Amino acid sequence: MGVTVGIDIGTTSVKAVAADDDGNVLARARVPHPIVSPFPGAFEHDIDQAWRANVGEALRQVARPLREPVLAVNVAAMVPSLGAVRADGTAAGPGLLYGDRRGRRDDHGSSQPGD
Repeated sequence: MGVTVGIDIGTTSVKAVAADDDGNVLARARVPHPIVSPFPGAFEHDIDQAWRANVGEALRQVARPLREPVLAVNVAAMVPSLGAVRADGTAAGPGLLYGDRRGRRDDHGSSQPGD
């Protein structure tokens, strides 16, 4: 018998759940991360915190009490969001969340903040 872990990288936290082959929940974890709004219409998060540190911490929390090996991990993530990374996998900037208005045109055809 083995364990499957599901991970949800959400807007405000990473959630993880471990379940056995019969679907019984064996462990749960929630690790929060902040949303930053550096100016009106901008919604960001720290990619390395949300996708690396918090995923790792959530996995550690659900794995601690397990007596069986983890055989599979499934990851779901918020969409539509953007996390640009460099060739080495490090963040090229903050993650832009789905409420961020920088990529949208307003009613006047502008896509620039403050225009």
